[in-house]
Amino acid sequence: MENVDGICLPDERAGVDACLGYEDSSVSDSAVLTANAAQVRNAVAMLGIDPAKFERYAVRRWGRKWHLQTDGWRQALDEMERYRNDPEGLIDKIDTYLRLEGRTF
Repeated sequence: MENVDGICLPDERAGVDACLGYEDSSVSDSAVLTANAAQVRNAVAMLGIDPAKFERYAVRRWGRKWHLQTDGWRQALDEMERYRNDPEGLIDKIDTYLRLEGRTF
Protein backbone atom coordinates (compact mmCIF):
# COMPACT_ATOMS: atom_id res chain seq x y z
CA MET A 1 0.00 0.00 0.00
CA GLU A 2 1.31 3.37 -0.92
CA ASN A 3 0.47 6.40 1.23
CA VAL A 4 0.55 9.70 -0.65
CA ASP A 5 -0.34 12.92 1.16
CA GLY A 6 -2.31 11.06 3.82
CA ILE A 7 -4.40 9.16 1.27
CA CYS A 8 -3.92 5.44 1.01
CA LEU A 9 -3.55 4.23 -2.55
CA PRO A 10 -4.07 0.51 -2.98
CA ASP A 11 -1.68 -1.72 -4.81
CA GLU A 12 -2.63 -5.14 -6.13
CA ARG A 13 -2.23 -6.76 -2.70
CA ALA A 14 -4.13 -4.22 -0.63
CA GLY A 15 -7.63 -2.88 -0.58
CA VAL A 16 -10.30 -1.61 1.74
CA ASP A 17 -9.04 -3.82 4.59
CA ALA A 18 -5.71 -2.02 4.59
CA CYS A 19 -7.34 1.40 4.49
CA LEU A 20 -9.54 0.40 7.39
CA GLY A 21 -6.38 -0.33 9.37
CA TYR A 22 -6.00 -4.06 8.88
CA GLU A 23 -2.56 -5.40 8.03
CA ASP A 24 -4.22 -8.20 6.10
CA SER A 25 -7.64 -9.77 5.78
CA SER A 26 -6.82 -12.43 8.40
CA VAL A 27 -7.24 -9.90 11.21
CA SER A 28 -10.47 -10.57 13.07
CA ASP A 29 -13.41 -8.21 12.81
CA SER A 30 -13.13 -7.61 16.55
CA ALA A 31 -9.66 -6.09 16.24
CA VAL A 32 -9.36 -2.88 18.20
CA LEU A 33 -8.36 0.01 15.99
CA THR A 34 -7.77 3.65 16.68
CA ALA A 35 -9.73 5.63 14.13
CA ASN A 36 -8.64 8.98 12.77
CA ALA A 37 -9.60 11.40 10.02
CA ALA A 38 -7.10 9.98 7.52
CA GLN A 39 -8.47 6.45 7.93
CA VAL A 40 -12.02 7.65 7.39
CA ARG A 41 -11.04 9.68 4.30
CA ASN A 42 -9.13 6.68 2.94
CA ALA A 43 -12.04 4.32 3.48
CA VAL A 44 -14.46 6.78 1.87
CA ALA A 45 -12.18 6.95 -1.18
CA MET A 46 -11.65 3.18 -1.34
CA LEU A 47 -15.39 2.51 -1.18
CA GLY A 48 -16.07 5.05 -3.93
CA ILE A 49 -18.20 7.36 -1.79
CA ASP A 50 -18.40 11.07 -2.59
CA PRO A 51 -16.65 12.76 0.39
CA ALA A 52 -19.14 15.65 0.53
CA LYS A 53 -22.05 13.22 0.49
CA PHE A 54 -20.46 11.17 3.28
CA GLU A 55 -19.98 14.31 5.37
CA ARG A 56 -23.68 15.21 4.99
CA TYR A 57 -24.61 11.65 5.90
CA ALA A 58 -22.34 11.66 8.97
CA VAL A 59 -23.82 14.95 10.19
CA ARG A 60 -27.34 13.56 9.79
CA ARG A 61 -26.49 10.18 11.33
CA TRP A 62 -24.28 11.18 14.27
CA GLY A 63 -24.86 14.92 14.67
CA ARG A 64 -23.15 18.09 13.53
CA LYS A 65 -20.14 17.60 15.82
CA TRP A 66 -19.66 13.90 15.09
CA HIS A 67 -16.01 14.41 14.19
CA LEU A 68 -15.31 16.18 17.50
CA GLN A 69 -16.70 13.39 19.68
CA THR A 70 -14.31 10.91 21.24
CA ASP A 71 -15.73 8.04 19.21
CA GLY A 72 -16.91 9.99 16.16
CA TRP A 73 -14.22 8.78 13.76
CA ARG A 74 -14.59 5.26 15.15
CA GLN A 75 -18.35 5.28 14.45
CA ALA A 76 -17.74 6.35 10.85
CA LEU A 77 -15.02 3.77 10.34
CA ASP A 78 -17.17 1.03 11.90
CA GLU A 79 -20.01 1.94 9.54
CA MET A 80 -17.74 1.55 6.52
CA GLU A 81 -16.17 -1.61 7.89
CA ARG A 82 -19.61 -3.24 8.10
CA TYR A 83 -20.10 -2.54 4.39
CA ARG A 84 -16.56 -3.26 3.18
CA ASN A 85 -17.81 -6.19 1.07
CA ASP A 86 -20.85 -4.28 -0.16
CA PRO A 87 -19.86 -0.68 -0.95
CA GLU A 88 -22.92 -0.25 -3.17
CA GLY A 89 -25.09 -1.13 -0.18
CA LEU A 90 -23.49 1.63 1.87
CA ILE A 91 -23.86 4.12 -0.98
CA ASP A 92 -27.55 3.17 -1.23
CA LYS A 93 -27.93 3.60 2.54
CA ILE A 94 -26.30 7.04 2.40
CA ASP A 95 -28.50 8.10 -0.52
CA THR A 96 -31.62 6.94 1.33
CA TYR A 97 -30.62 8.78 4.51
CA LEU A 98 -30.03 11.97 2.55
CA ARG A 99 -33.33 11.65 0.65
CA LEU A 100 -35.13 11.43 3.98
CA GLU A 101 -33.34 14.52 5.27
CA GLY A 102 -35.73 16.92 6.92
CA ARG A 103 -38.47 14.35 7.42
CA THR A 104 -39.54 13.48 10.92
CA PHE A 105 -40.50 10.01 12.05
